Amino acid sequence: QMADRLESLVGRLEEVTVRLERVAGIVPEVAAAVAEQPAAVQAAKADVDVPMAPFVEAYAKLLQGPLVTFEKAASALKSAPVTKAVELVRRGFAAQLEMLRVVSVAKKPEPQDLMTVCQPTADAMAEINDPSRAEPLFNHLKAMAEGVQGLGWIVQPTPVPFLEQMVQSADFYGQRARMAHKGDDTHVQFVVLWSALMHDLEAYVKEFHRTGVVWNPKGVAALVARDAKPAAAAPAAAAPAPVDRDALLAGVSGGLKGLRK
Repeated sequence: QMADRLESLVGRLEEVTVRLERVAGIVPEVAAAVAEQPAAVQAAKADVDVPMAPFVEAYAKLLQGPLVTFEKAASALKSAPVTKAVELVRRGFAAQLEMLRVVSVAKKPEPQDLMTVCQPTADAMAEINDPSRAEPLFNHLKAMAEGVQGLGWIVQPTPVPFLEQMVQSADFYGQRARMAHKGDDTHVQFVVLWSALMHDLEAYVKEFHRTGVVWNPKGVAALVARDAKPAAAAPAAAAPAPVDRDALLAGVSGGLKGLRK
C-alpha cells in the first residue's frame, strides 16, 4: 500500500509540474505582448464606447439645421468670396463639434494638449480674414469674419459675454449689408439667417456651457479621445429653441442704433 501511495503522489507531482511548465511558457508571452503596446494605444483601441452626450447632440443639430439653411441663402448670392467664407464657417463648426465630442469623454488636458485639440477650430477661424473694403460684398464678409470668431467661446471661462460681443459685432455689419441692399430679399435672407445661426449658437452656449465647458473627470486622455473612433449617435436630444427670425430682425435693427458707424 505504501508503494501505491508513493506512486500516486509521484503521478500527481508530474501533473503539477506539467501545468507549471505550461503557465511558465504562457505568462512571458502575454507579458511581452502587453508591454509592446503603450497604455494610450491600448485605450484608443478600446474606443470611447459611450452614448453621445446631450450637449454634443444639440450642437450637431446646429450644423444640420441653421447652418444648412444659412448655406443655402449664401449660395443664392453667387459670390465666390462668400462661398469660400461659408466653407470655412462650415469647417469651423465641424471642428468645434469634434472638440465637444472630445470634451464629453476626456479629462481636462494640460495646456499643450488643449492647444492641440483646439487647433482645427482655430485654423478655420484664422482663415476667415478681414475682407478688403474693395470687395462688393464687404459687409457680408465682415459679418461672417466677426461672427465666426465667436467659436472661441469654447476656451473662455465665461463664454456667454464673449460670444455676445462677437454676435453683436456680426449683427452690426449684417445690418449694414441689409441697408446697402434694401429691398433685395436675397441679401436680406443672408443677413437674417447668418444672425439667426449666431443667436442659435448663443442660445446653445447659454443652455449647456454658461460657465464654460466641463470635461469628463472619469474620461480618458484628451489626445486619446481625439484619435478614438466616435461612438454611435444616441437618440435625438432636445435642441435649444430656434430663434424667431422676424423678432430677431426687429431686435437687430433696434439694438444696433447708436453703435459705431
